[in-house]
Amino acid sequence: MKNILHSLFCAAIACVFALLPEIAHATDTPMGKVMCTVVSWMGGNLGKGLETIMIAVLGIGAMMGKISWGTAILEGIGCAIIFGAAQIVNAMNAGAGGTCSTT
Repeated sequence: MKNILHSLFCAAIACVFALLPEIAHATDTPMGKVMCTVVSWMGGNLGKGLETIMIAVLGIGAMMGKISWGTAILEGIGCAIIFGAAQIVNAMNAGAGGTCSTT
């Protein structure tokens, strides 16, 4: 029972920090700028090139029988989630107005 209450308390605190980034001091920090730079790399030409190579290697591996088609599909979905994470976050925070800026 103690572990469940502890887990619920931690989840509640995490939700407060996720919904109020000012409390977590997550705005305009040096680490925040670094993370925004990484996000811009993944959303730019570097990310598109890496994703293209990844999907091509998965497809070739699946066609040659080195990996199963299920694994290839799951890794493709994972690739879409990783490289599309910025769009997913922007869609969930549409009214919040918080965006990455690397300037």
